[in-house]
Amino acid sequence: MTSGWILHPADDAALQAVTVERYTQLYQSHRQEGMENGVDFWAMPPRGWPVEARSFRHLDPWRIFLLLTPWMLMRVLMPMRDPGLPLPPGWGEPDGPESGGLLGPLLTVYLLGQKQMAHLHRDPVLGDYLIQPLVQSLHKYANPEAVFSAWTETVQRRDAFVQASNRRCDWQQDLSRREIFSGLFRERKPSCDTTT
Repeated sequence: MTSGWILHPADDAALQAVTVERYTQLYQSHRQEGMENGVDFWAMPPRGWPVEARSFRHLDPWRIFLLLTPWMLMRVLMPMRDPGLPLPPGWGEPDGPESGGLLGPLLTVYLLGQKQMAHLHRDPVLGDYLIQPLVQSLHKYANPEAVFSAWTETVQRRDAFVQASNRRCDWQQDLSRREIFSGLFRERKPSCDTTT
């Protein structure tokens, strides 16, 4: 562990299950805390939505999947090994940069040779990982499938634009294809998907 990253050692299926369980706990905890303070933001629609993990795949050194929570659809990048990215000064200290907020500090990460930005998180159960918010306002969607359908339409429009402008975005196209064709539209129980 040369750069200080805390890694989650679970296998692929266990990692997704633990992530779903952890984000379910976080939702319930924040909702209860908000209700105790007279703010029921966490109970607003889409109340009752399960946390779901879909479209799991490897892109060394990352395990990448989509995670739908009751407040956001995000892409999660969990390191399989130390990714060699420097952590922010003070990371891991009691008042460090990870101590507040839903979105941690931004880090630059390269996927398939292309520069991307992702928010760094540290969780006592999941360790250190990155997220990329994809859909941050879910209140206009009737159900989880509508969110995934909207994300797929966004991906298809972006890919069509990139193709029409004779540009290349290898990492986005690779991830998008895997997200779309790995069963994004299949009916699911509130569990995780280990499809590659």
